Amino acid sequence: MRKTLTISTLLLLLTLVSFSVLPSGIPLKQANAVTTLGPVTSVTAVDGNKAPVQNGGATTSRSIFFTFTTSGGVPPYTYSCALDAKETIPCLSGEVNILALPLGKHELSVDTVDAKAEQSTSFFSWDVVTNTPPPPLTSDSENQNGQGQNQG
Repeated sequence: MRKTLTISTLLLLLTLVSFSVLPSGIPLKQANAVTTLGPVTSVTAVDGNKAPVQNGGATTSRSIFFTFTTSGGVPPYTYSCALDAKETIPCLSGEVNILALPLGKHELSVDTVDAKAEQSTSFFSWDVVTNTPPPPLTSDSENQNGQGQNQG
């Protein structure tokens, strides 16, 4: 008795083989695929006093200058930025300068898109705080320091 494969049986076998996995667990369809990561953007900041500002940090300056560099993905990269999740600001060249910030918490988001339309978003948050002067000296503190006493 001779066994023959029908077309539907052959198609079923081909389908099963095409979704088989290699011993490593990688599906055959993906074994030769090249995995690329999208762009990753790093954001650094310097305040108006030229002091570095850390992500999540604080400054007394009401201006801040950002630079960002991107790795991964496929160059060239395009950028778009938003301040405090509402105001879109130009940042096409990989840097942005923000002036006249109000006191309080702020966040810059940088959207990066590479040549293959892979996208990522980076965030940088900081707080603009007041430069609080030390409390004024009182007569009690002057007496504790030996000042203001009558030396007779």
